[in-house]
Amino acid sequence: MEKSEKIKRGEELMRKMAGDAYVKSREERVRLFPDMNEFIMGTVYGEIWQRPALDKRSRSLCMVAVAIGMPEAQQNLRLHIRGALENGLTKEEILEVIMHVGLYVGYPKVVASMSIVIEVFKEVGLFS
Repeated sequence: MEKSEKIKRGEELMRKMAGDAYVKSREERVRLFPDMNEFIMGTVYGEIWQRPALDKRSRSLCMVAVAIGMPEAQQNLRLHIRGALENGLTKEEILEVIMHVGLYVGYPKVVASMSIVIEVFKEVGLFS
């Protein structure tokens, strides 16, 4: 079955934001549950992330905040930190979002997230 244009747009954005390694890490989930992949790539990244009212930088800022606040979204935090950097947020802006979110979601969630933030910053050369 040929992929729709919105799925292609979604996959292109995911690859740009997260890199080839992240896309490859999803292969087993995609094979197990292709309908969920079509929903995520087509609807989430192919439609919602493409809407014009917010730019991708703003959407990334939102997603870092959401991933910090939801322990069940921690595995997605790596994706969204990388995506935020790719979409133009600076290290300082990401850290400020984390500080701000801590007031509302609680600092234990922020502290739990920091190991992932540090790992990503190291990977991209923003932390030594």
